[in-house]
Amino acid sequence: MTVRKVGPTGLLVLAILSVGPMHASNQAFRPPVPTDLMCELMAWPELTVVRDLQPDFRWVAKPVGYGSLSSIPQKRAHQILVASSRAVLEADEGDMWDSGKVVGLGSSGVEYAGKPLAPGRTYFWKVRVYDHDGVASAYSQSQMFRIAESAGAYETSRYRLVKTPVKPVRVVEKGRGHYFVDFGRAAFGTVELTLASTRGGEQVEVHLGEVPAGDSAVERKPGGARRYRVMTLELDPGTHTYTVAITPDKRNTGSRAIKMPPETGEVMPFRYCEIVNSPSPLDASKVREIAVHYPFDESASQFSSSNQVLNDVWDLCKYSIKATSFCGVYVDGDRERIPYEADAYIN
Repeated sequence: MTVRKVGPTGLLVLAILSVGPMHASNQAFRPPVPTDLMCELMAWPELTVVRDLQPDFRWVAKPVGYGSLSSIPQKRAHQILVASSRAVLEADEGDMWDSGKVVGLGSSGVEYAGKPLAPGRTYFWKVRVYDHDGVASAYSQSQMFRIAESAGAYETSRYRLVKTPVKPVRVVEKGRGHYFVDFGRAAFGTVELTLASTRGGEQVEVHLGEVPAGDSAVERKPGGARRYRVMTLELDPGTHTYTVAITPDKRNTGSRAIKMPPETGEVMPFRYCEIVNSPSPLDASKVREIAVHYPFDESASQFSSSNQVLNDVWDLCKYSIKATSFCGVYVDGDRERIPYEADAYIN
């Protein structure tokens, strides 16, 4: 500790006082417990399966002091335990992997290095950290992860895709059984319709596209890479809610493309919808855009300024990141759906 004292002559006198360590190596001064555990960059791996037989672990270790002033700062350390059951882990044992005390600053991308993990099995892990004086924190909360039945060394682990229903911002009745719907902004997905039929068998046309034709129509020939497609629904007797099955596009469902999961179904980018030959009236309560995307936390980021243009740019960028995650990994849009590295960097 340095004490500055001004003497009677106006000279600055420096007094160096020798002090002991800023904290003692005891239970009262243990480092903070690690938080925000992730397995394969997933905060909730229990919601899906891990496809890597040597998964990566990550955690957040809050910074602590450098220890005593008289010592040379040392690198921090950690210890990971991976167990085959929660009971084993709660006993502070790692029957699958006990990393021991590992010196290093890394708390991200720490690869599993224990006994071979078995496909289809569930495991549990936790971590503790050491400060510069070698004092260990308490162990973190445990986290569960399950290895996929068909796991491979280079497969990507990810959550299931999410389907979000979106209300239309405008519905225009163009004629008997003919409606135009605007959902406000484009999304990758499909349309859900609630239709009523007295006899069944009616053929309802559903036109989806990215480009409008005038004020209340879908452009049938948008040109370039802009999307348009028409599908047909055959109705059953009674009132039912139908999900339009998007017809596959040869350009983006080839052998190298990222396939949409069967439970999600095929998607396409669109903002506008035209419904032709509907036997029952349609309004905003009976039409939904079903937007498909990766789980997205809307509250994780925010921006606001006095400039509306900047606010709009922010909203466009944030929404684009969400909307273009429709494959579960970032791809080159809807042209090929191949996960090129540059496209991932852009997003």
